[in-house]
Amino acid sequence: MSTIQDELDRGIALCEAVWRDMSLYEKNYLEAIECFHKVLNLDPLNADALINLGAALSDLGNHQEALKYYHRAEEAGSVDRNLFFNIGVAMMNIDQFTRQEAPKYFQLAADKEPSKKTREAYFDPQAH
Repeated sequence: MSTIQDELDRGIALCEAVWRDMSLYEKNYLEAIECFHKVLNLDPLNADALINLGAALSDLGNHQEALKYYHRAEEAGSVDRNLFFNIGVAMMNIDQFTRQEAPKYFQLAADKEPSKKTREAYFDPQAH
């Protein structure tokens, strides 16, 4: 039986493998999302799982859904740099109104340390 940390590590590894082989994009992200949901079924306030789930959803283009998980991590007390950066990424990709709020979260992220147990959502600032 896998542990919470095993599922987190597996989910992160699946996401990172996509950048080495883009043919794994959808398959790996969907499997990673399953890993993060398994963790949340055992520990609903696990900020690392909430942040990583949000990042996977953002990378798949589901930014609105990702925000729900990011806000849950924020409510759980996370101060992880990746959380605030990822909120900014999601907000940049939703609509004009939320885009205006994104810089506030990028600034919050700049003053924080990233956790080694979470990842940044993909962001191309040149696309905006």
